[in-house]
Amino acid sequence: MVAVLSAPTHAFLHPGWMEEYHDRGYTVLRGVFSPAEIADLRRCFDRAYAEGLTHHTSWRHQNRVFWLGEHPRIGRYVSGCQWQSWVDPLLDRVRAELYRRLGAFLNEYRKPENQQRGAPRPKDSEVFLLLAFLMRVARHHHNGRPRSRAFLDFLRAQYPPEALGAPEAPRIIAP
Repeated sequence: MVAVLSAPTHAFLHPGWMEEYHDRGYTVLRGVFSPAEIADLRRCFDRAYAEGLTHHTSWRHQNRVFWLGEHPRIGRYVSGCQWQSWVDPLLDRVRAELYRRLGAFLNEYRKPENQQRGAPRPKDSEVFLLLAFLMRVARHHHNGRPRSRAFLDFLRAQYPPEALGAPEAPRIIAP
C-alpha cells in the first residue's frame, strides 16, 4: 500500500481553474492522486461495493449507510454508501489528509484577504449558513442551470437594496 496523498502541493490546480469554476460552476482537478493511490482507493471502493451487495436491501447502522437499487438490465447495485472511513483505515487517512489539504489551500487562498486592514472577514460558519440558505432557495427557483439568470433575478426581486435599509451607524458601548 502506498502513502496517501504523498505530494503536498496544489499542482492539481491548472492555470485556468478559477475561470473554469466561474464559467461552468465546477472545475476538474487532475493529478490529486497518483496512479498507485488510485489503485489502492479502487480496491477500497471494490470492497465497499461487495459489502453493500451482501445486504438484502438498503442498510443503515448508526451513520454508516449502503443504498441499494434494482435495475432491469444489471440487477441489484450499490448506488452509494456513507462513512466507509469509519471501517477502512486507508479511506480514513485519505479523508483526514484531504481535510488538512483543503484547509491549507483555503488558508493560502485567503492570504490576500487577511492582509486587508479594516474590513472584517465573515466567520466560516456564517458563510456556510449563507451558502446552505442560497442552495435551498436555488432548488425552488431556477431553470435547471446553475447560476441561471432566473435564479439571480429571483434573488434581486426578493432582496432589493432599498429593502435592506441604511446601514446601522457604529456604536460604542461603554460600561
